[in-house]
Amino acid sequence: MRTQITVLLAALPLVLTACGSDSPGGGATTGCTSAAVTNTSQQTACMGTTLVASAANNYKFTSTMKLPPITVKSMSNLTFDWSGVTKDFLGHPITAGNSLDNVSLLVFMLPLAQLETRLNADTLSQQDVFIVPPPSWPAPGMSAGGMTSSQLYTFTANGAEITQAQFDDATNPAMYDPTMFTYMAAAANGMVIGEGFRMLQTFHVDPGASGTTVALKNDSTQLTCQVSLRNLTITGVTAGTPALTLSWQNMVDTGAMNALGGVFKDNYITSAIVGHFSETPEQLEQKFLDLDMIATKYYRADITMNGMLNFADLKDDSGASFPGVDDTGTWMVGLICGNCRNPAPWYMTILKPCM
Repeated sequence: MRTQITVLLAALPLVLTACGSDSPGGGATTGCTSAAVTNTSQQTACMGTTLVASAANNYKFTSTMKLPPITVKSMSNLTFDWSGVTKDFLGHPITAGNSLDNVSLLVFMLPLAQLETRLNADTLSQQDVFIVPPPSWPAPGMSAGGMTSSQLYTFTANGAEITQAQFDDATNPAMYDPTMFTYMAAAANGMVIGEGFRMLQTFHVDPGASGTTVALKNDSTQLTCQVSLRNLTITGVTAGTPALTLSWQNMVDTGAMNALGGVFKDNYITSAIVGHFSETPEQLEQKFLDLDMIATKYYRADITMNGMLNFADLKDDSGASFPGVDDTGTWMVGLICGNCRNPAPWYMTILKPCM
């Protein structure tokens, strides 16, 4: 049966890579690399205190997501086992403080290749998801109690019982063509269904298969990305002052492309970040989505004025205000689309004192 989707597809970001993550066998399955440097020397455009975003000042970003499937027996009480996950798809360790608390079953009305393509292109639609609410374990308000596996027939629909017959129907390839449907187990941190996904494992169902365990591992989700920070024109700013502004309204008005290859749209930027790093731009390209973890200083602000960031609104976790840019290390500012499935900034540029 087809139901109306309510799960947040924003919980399936495609750009979830971190450089250096390895598969259990030792081969790299996830990581960021540097794009080729095409300019002979990196230029700086001095803008003083009034910064205007442009394509020339923006970084470039591309990514690829692969979800290698496994095949398990159809119409069976499948076991979902995430005991082998020691790193999430950011490459960050799974520890007691950020454990996997629940697992959901997502069924997509898409062949796997199309699912990967739409995730990469950020075009996954609500209409692509088949069962809502997604079956999950444990039930809302309950704790996983440290368990690292659960069986399908114990899953509920937001706490409501699902019968064995309903589960068997949902995994019956005679009813749902396995070439047209893709199943996904999503292990998450936190207890809000559809949020906090840390590892994904796709699978197909087949009556001839003997295995009944969907095992999530460190390489269940494989992502790569390529980042370019050294081809952009650096944004020169007045040193040592928080009285800076950044406008991207012109990019919206002209339909300019964002760093991910989509159109810059009005009202899509919901927050901004500014970070200071000891690393060089080349090193930051390879650690790109670890930026919030490796920054020596990290400031954030919600966007309250459409198309404009006032740097005076930026605060760090302690509440301290952004002090201005100095000539040490690498400073960067990024603009975030908070409602997009891809969490990579639409715009990011290097800031450097020049006045």
